[in-house]
Amino acid sequence: MGLKAPKDMFEPFKLNENNQLNQTTMIEKKRYGKAELAMIYFPETDDPDVARNHLRDWINRNPELLAALRKFRRGKFMKDFIWEEVEQIMYYLGEPNEKPMITHEKVR
Repeated sequence: MGLKAPKDMFEPFKLNENNQLNQTTMIEKKRYGKAELAMIYFPETDDPDVARNHLRDWINRNPELLAALRKFRRGKFMKDFIWEEVEQIMYYLGEPNEKPMITHEKVR
């Protein structure tokens, strides 16, 4: 009998359009370094700094996500995202294997 991960170790990103859990993509429930999470969103990028800058741009262009992250009262200079921040990022930006619905226009 193989070892099983604890039930809450992996969390689905979100419900799909049929209000069913997406069982194809799972992410470990933990604290993620900013570059680590960015590399999950941008696996084709070889440079973690470039990936982190792309993720930062996506976050900055989404006012609802920015407001949700500010509720945690963690500074922008923190080197990681706590799990609750990761959940918000995934909620607003979508799963890492999906491209987000973000325009290239600067939000004012």
